[in-house]
Amino acid sequence: MSKNRIGQNSMETIWQKSRWREAVDKLKNNSYTNFSLKNGYPSQPPSYREYDSPTLPQQREDRQPLTANKRMKDVSCCLKATNYIIGIFLLISLILSTVGATTSYWLDTGTLNVGLFKVCTKSSTCDPVSSFTESASATTPNTWRIVTGLDISGCCILLLCLIFYCIFVHCTVLDYRKVSCGVLLCILVMLSAGGILSGMAVMVWYYFDIDKIYSLDWSFYVAASGGGLAFITFCIMIVYIFALAFE
Repeated sequence: MSKNRIGQNSMETIWQKSRWREAVDKLKNNSYTNFSLKNGYPSQPPSYREYDSPTLPQQREDRQPLTANKRMKDVSCCLKATNYIIGIFLLISLILSTVGATTSYWLDTGTLNVGLFKVCTKSSTCDPVSSFTESASATTPNTWRIVTGLDISGCCILLLCLIFYCIFVHCTVLDYRKVSCGVLLCILVMLSAGGILSGMAVMVWYYFDIDKIYSLDWSFYVAASGGGLAFITFCIMIVYIFALAFE
């Protein structure tokens, strides 16, 4: 009887050890287990407290977009520099266009300096521009309204471009939101450049229509420079957005 009991105890011990090893193997294969084994037995029991938290799945979902999408700090240095160049060009273009639109040196008649909003004599006595447009050729009033409307519209859109540029820079994660904001910014820059340059084209047409009896002054060239710089910024932005989309 004692031999049978000893054999039964040894069988139970072997069975318990085999069950224990199966449990250890399952814990080793479990993705949440992070403990070391010593001589086939766990030297540090696993803790599942953090995995029992009901807020953990939500935290994982919140962290996933940060690891799935590339951040702007991970893009190449060339794209980072282009991003800053676009902002600088937009600011300079807005300043040039605004200075050109608000100063009264678009046309020089010899005795008057004519701007979009006022006309001044050489002694700096200024009057509304209507005093010049009504006494000039028949096409002057309509031409002045068109040029003024296009140039001011371009300046306002450029100001809107700077606001959208700040939003664009604030988007640090490179995903479809940033690319969409960049496409919208690109369209706005195109509209602003088109408005300013269209106003310049109308003014050049008027200059040739009056047989060059007046000369174009520096305010016209400053505003034209702002529109040209806005167009260059638009071309840079097209390449930049495509580079971001395929980065």
